[in-house]
Amino acid sequence: MPNSSTANRARPARGRLSRPARIQDLEAATRELATEYQAWLDALPDNQAESEMAEHLAQTIEQLEEIADALADIDPPTIGTPR
Repeated sequence: MPNSSTANRARPARGRLSRPARIQDLEAATRELATEYQAWLDALPDNQAESEMAEHLAQTIEQLEEIADALADIDPPTIGTPR
């Protein structure tokens, strides 16, 4: 009998998306998140432009962009494609 933690986890459908496609989706989602944080930063009032919050937002955006770039650089192996 499965325990409650494993019984509640849905299994992804096999063949739904390839691994390379899932990496591309991660990259796109990460870039979208960075864009949302940029919009938040841009919407800060002028008196908060130099605040700790603005600095933290800028750091978060930079980190997300670095992650997205790293995801874009991944060149996973595919079946039948020799390196």
